Amino acid sequence: MAPEGGLLIDLSRSPDGLGDARITSHRALGLARAFVGKRVDDAVKTVPLLFNICGMAQGSAVAEAAEHALGEQAIGKVAPGERAFDAMRRVNARRVRHLLVQAEIAREHMISMVRDTAHHLDTEASETATLRILKCYKALASAIDPRRDAFTIGASLSPDQGALEAAADALATTIEDLVLAEPILRFEARQSEASFMAWLRAGRSHAQCLASLIVERGWSPEGDVATDFLPSLAETELARSLAGDAADLFARQPTWLGAPKETGPLSRQHDAPLVQALTAAYGRGLLTRFAARLVELARLPARLRATAGTSELSIRAASPALGHGIAQVEASRGRLIHSIEVVGDLVKSYAIVAPTEWNFHPAGSGRRSLARIAARPRDVEEVAGLFVASLDPCVAYDVRVR
Repeated sequence: MAPEGGLLIDLSRSPDGLGDARITSHRALGLARAFVGKRVDDAVKTVPLLFNICGMAQGSAVAEAAEHALGEQAIGKVAPGERAFDAMRRVNARRVRHLLVQAEIAREHMISMVRDTAHHLDTEASETATLRILKCYKALASAIDPRRDAFTIGASLSPDQGALEAAADALATTIEDLVLAEPILRFEARQSEASFMAWLRAGRSHAQCLASLIVERGWSPEGDVATDFLPSLAETELARSLAGDAADLFARQPTWLGAPKETGPLSRQHDAPLVQALTAAYGRGLLTRFAARLVELARLPARLRATAGTSELSIRAASPALGHGIAQVEASRGRLIHSIEVVGDLVKSYAIVAPTEWNFHPAGSGRRSLARIAARPRDVEEVAGLFVASLDPCVAYDVRVR
């Protein structure tokens, strides 16, 4: 187990063939409480630096939550005479933060497809490919937030549109070269099981080879169980779960309407034609989950180019009560929630609900999927590892088969 904590996943199979899974979290979830009593600005500046994997999502969430908690105080941080433009300022800031999150999702999905698939195929990940992904991400981030002040409360933000177009084009080429091994438009036209099978049989990329391995070994439906996706949540409803002593329990083991939910690429892409076709054939098992991430990755260059409008933004935020701001961000691994209450410019309470706590809830669909996998007579550790990777926890994890 990594020193900062993580997940311990124990799988077992009884003599009568029934599988069981136990998920124990050793995650350090008290980070948000460390900011109570501190200045809001300090939290906004510091939080993105504490998360290597999802810093853009975390930074966007804390900035949006803080701005809505501060309300008029945040507006007051702009230059005199500019308050008439505050609504547009906030729209532009949210759009820039959205774009940073999309760039981060692209980086994380590509790294997973190059590095993690190499691990499961027992080959070496290409250092050249990894460096190309990181270079592509750096160009995107620089174009989206040229002054690097996206996480400054009340900042006036705008991307370098010309540089963003060029970086989005480079991202598309990188995805095509390293993951899809064909043009994005051709992959997006693959909307049936047969067409997807033709794609994976080409075997030119690690992603194709791993998908082919899953199919050849009969693992496509592994982990399929009834799954409840996390729905759209109104901030006024969330506020009740994130108030007072209830916030700590909700952050550790969140439920909605009395039940755990799942969030992530499959919940976001479940209505895509290819994902629907594979769900009809294999349920919500390994192959469908793998394809959902591919579909999302293929769509990201277009999302980065579509900078007009706010209806499709990955961020929403509101103030359910005076001095309280809640932000929800669709990050690479799923929905991230930040809740901040302030008194003056000091943090009164702060809670973070990460996607890992939804997806690896001890009574959630992830656990039930792993219990089904544990009932397999063979290949349990390998299949379970692939399934956990498909949910992609943001911390270290150990899978133990007993």
